[in-house]
Amino acid sequence: GGLDLLRDTERRVSDMRQELTEVMPQLQAKLQESSELVKVVESEKEEGLAIQREVEREEGRVRDLQREATQLRDEAQAELDETMPALEAANEALLALNKNDITEIKSFVSPPDLVQLTMEAVSLLLEVPTSNWNSARLLMSDGPAFIRRLVEFEKDYVSDRTLKLLRKYTSHPQFTPKEVARHSQAAMSMCLWVRAVEHYA
Repeated sequence: GGLDLLRDTERRVSDMRQELTEVMPQLQAKLQESSELVKVVESEKEEGLAIQREVEREEGRVRDLQREATQLRDEAQAELDETMPALEAANEALLALNKNDITEIKSFVSPPDLVQLTMEAVSLLLEVPTSNWNSARLLMSDGPAFIRRLVEFEKDYVSDRTLKLLRKYTSHPQFTPKEVARHSQAAMSMCLWVRAVEHYA
């Protein structure tokens, strides 16, 4: 009775030990596999977070660039809104000139200094060399065509070099429409135009 039960118990314990011995390597392999899988998941998670952080940084940079571009556009528009009325006023003054006004300025044998200065500035913008007053008069020979040339002038393409040279004239303290008008109405309109183009460009 009791002896048989003891032997039976020992046999079962022995079988269980045998089974456990066989199962242990599999269990350890599973644990190892699970541990490696956890490492991979953690690594991928970290990599994912790094990518997310980089994306967020890029988005921040894009937002900054967009803000900067909007600011530059607004500044350019504000400047344009400020310069366009002056340019339109100058063009209107030019269009108001008639043939007699041009004849009047051409009639100067030896022009006043401010009229000469104005024509030199106009010639510079039109890229027409004027070595003397006769070449300036020649530039105005066809009055209406000359005025049209000023009104239709491509003000967006004035080079930095030309603008630098132009300042020699526009920085003259008496190169103002009011002062130039004392000598010639036509030259006054051209003075307005020169200043407006410089401001626009």
